[in-house]
Amino acid sequence: MLSGGMFHVFKCLQTFEHSQDILIGDETLHSIDAKDILAFTIAHSAFCDEAHIFGGFLCSIYSGLEYDDLDILFDSRKAAISFMRKIPSILELFLGLEFHDFEITLKKKEYCSSLHVTAKIGKVMTQLTIDIVNSEECSPQFQGGGVFFPVTWGRMLKYRPRNGLNWRIQSPIKNYCKIPSIDYIKHNLSQSKDILNTSISCGGWNKKKIQLFEEYFRLKIEKMKKQGYVISGNYDAYIKNVFN
Repeated sequence: MLSGGMFHVFKCLQTFEHSQDILIGDETLHSIDAKDILAFTIAHSAFCDEAHIFGGFLCSIYSGLEYDDLDILFDSRKAAISFMRKIPSILELFLGLEFHDFEITLKKKEYCSSLHVTAKIGKVMTQLTIDIVNSEECSPQFQGGGVFFPVTWGRMLKYRPRNGLNWRIQSPIKNYCKIPSIDYIKHNLSQSKDILNTSISCGGWNKKKIQLFEEYFRLKIEKMKKQGYVISGNYDAYIKNVFN
């Protein structure tokens, strides 16, 4: 539903309720389809406002693995706020939802605005968290407690139709590190793999900052492994070098 635009989203919306529902792991096919319809509708709408998608949602498109939320990046705070205000209209006009068919709650995080959407797609209730980030307020450098470089190279990518896949962060901290090509990352993701981002250096950081990053790093890697990703790279050596 990424390359096919809203045409493919509408096709899925028209047919998914008429298909046989089956159990896939802990979820049903209809629940997966409903979440995808909601997520791709929001994503394609954001593309119209020159936004990018990134993070676990983008990687899941190539890996086929699960995603927890939809990450959207805007160039400015103004553009991000403008898009958030449009989301109720997007749900009503594109998906035909009524006022009582959806709820939206806002939670302000340190690096983004997080919207939790509960919506009834056909006869299926689904939920989606949308993290909306803007470049003016979110730097990959540490900001007061929670904004760090992505821990894998797949998470370093961003996408919008006009530009295709590109780097979300243009240069690593350590200029001498190896940087995989985007095609190489796509190939790994298609095999449910991602690559450890060893470009991150903690040089010059204080003890508290290093401890926070270590917790962030371990939690992110653990979460990805639970989702089914195999993380390539010398994990133990990197941990020893950076945190010890």
